[in-house]
Amino acid sequence: MFISYIKRGLSMAGSHYVAKPLFIAFLSILVAYYLPDLTAGMIERSMPDFPSIEQTKKIDFYEYVQLFSMMLILIFSCWTSFYGIYGLIRYTMFQKHQGKRKLILIIVTYMYMIIGFANTYFLVSYVGDGGDALYKFQNYYKLSQNKETKELMIQKELRVSNSNALFGIKDKLWSGVDTKEQLQLWNSELFNEISEPLPVDFIFKGIEYPEPKIVRYLPDNKISIYTDCLYFSTITIASVGYGDIIPQSGLAKFLVCLETIMGQLLLALGIASAYSGISNTSKNNRMAN
Repeated sequence: MFISYIKRGLSMAGSHYVAKPLFIAFLSILVAYYLPDLTAGMIERSMPDFPSIEQTKKIDFYEYVQLFSMMLILIFSCWTSFYGIYGLIRYTMFQKHQGKRKLILIIVTYMYMIIGFANTYFLVSYVGDGGDALYKFQNYYKLSQNKETKELMIQKELRVSNSNALFGIKDKLWSGVDTKEQLQLWNSELFNEISEPLPVDFIFKGIEYPEPKIVRYLPDNKISIYTDCLYFSTITIASVGYGDIIPQSGLAKFLVCLETIMGQLLLALGIASAYSGISNTSKNNRMAN
């Protein structure tokens, strides 16, 4: 049923030169925005209360989910991104449109690329935040089994390294032992007073609770995180690079490189197309005179 609606929408949008790219961009936003809601429940229900040797298969299950999610994200990114290049070549480089129509197509394609990669960064953040929360809970729990190691970490404020996909995004799509959300389990007043990063003794306090109560999906943060991803996509494709948001995972770095190259390619093709249109207009004017 859903696929039939998509095909119908594409056939209707095909009658206008900018409607199809806009329709697919809107569809990609919906898919990216609601995909975490569809998969978060499955991950939460599969969590063990506490990591143990007997539950190794369940812990490995997280790794498989993460790899599978990254594969889907990479496919989704390539589909949305390369469609923009395809649209530009098809609609502008073959001289099917002239003047203002060609300029509009170039702008629409450029905006489409920004949205496509923003969707991808959003999904990468979802997978990265979830993997980071699970990784930290498991490692802090194992470290807490050794009393001397635990006391040394608290005394020296030693922490497990971050494994988020994008560093610099304030909010997270998953709570963990090092986020403020876990403080609500034992003192709701401290939740608003303590700023991140949490002290290490508070982190070990969260290990006393089962993992499903600590690692939780946070759908209320989706809008703010998607806005940050849209901003990051814009400054990346424009090659600005303020450095406030930094890719950390290998997949995120690959996507940033891909968007930067595509952004420059789009710019070059757009300038060449615009120059070609100006040359053709001047030639036609000379022939008319």
